[in-house]
Amino acid sequence: MPPIREGSKRRDEDLVFHQPDGACRRPDAVSAMFVRRVYQYDLPALTLHGIRHAPALEQGVHPRVVQERLGHSTIAVTLGIYSHVAPTVRDEAAGLVASLVA
Repeated sequence: MPPIREGSKRRDEDLVFHQPDGACRRPDAVSAMFVRRVYQYDLPALTLHGIRHAPALEQGVHPRVVQERLGHSTIAVTLGIYSHVAPTVRDEAAGLVASLVA
């Protein structure tokens, strides 16, 4: 059984987003806070859910691996949703193809 957090009657459930007393934060509140920070720091539009996908695709992880890790039913789902997230991968691929035919 998880330990009780000091000064709280709630049990520590290893939550990523929690109140100071250990209570779970509402998902919509966390998402709204994230959107405010994106706007505040003038970052490219991206949702909190979306950030879990961008690093793998931008680092060149094969889409099939991303599909399996994220539990998408088909590769088409992964490519359809996240192919726009990684323009640098697209640019690198274009450069590679150009160098092969030059």
